[in-house]
Amino acid sequence: MVHREWRRNSGKQIIAVREGATITEEIDLPDDAAEFLDAVWARYKDYSASALWNLTHDQDPWRKNHRPGGYRVKIPDRDMITYFASPCRPPNGCSTRTW
Repeated sequence: MVHREWRRNSGKQIIAVREGATITEEIDLPDDAAEFLDAVWARYKDYSASALWNLTHDQDPWRKNHRPGGYRVKIPDRDMITYFASPCRPPNGCSTRTW
């Protein structure tokens, strides 16, 4: 559904956001989960759909598990943990990829 909306809107922002709103203010979440999601929202809320797509599809977990023609291929939790726990990933300069 999100992908369909993204394609229909040519990568434009498709989420309407009230000025100053936090992503979790309407949802009953544990405090630590709400703080985490608010931090993610604060960091990425201004990214377009296409920028988010490019960001996620250029990371090792996606590239390692992508199957041409595949749909909803599960990325194992271990791949995500390994990638995001490593200090050697962009923008820290430890990667051999050109960023």
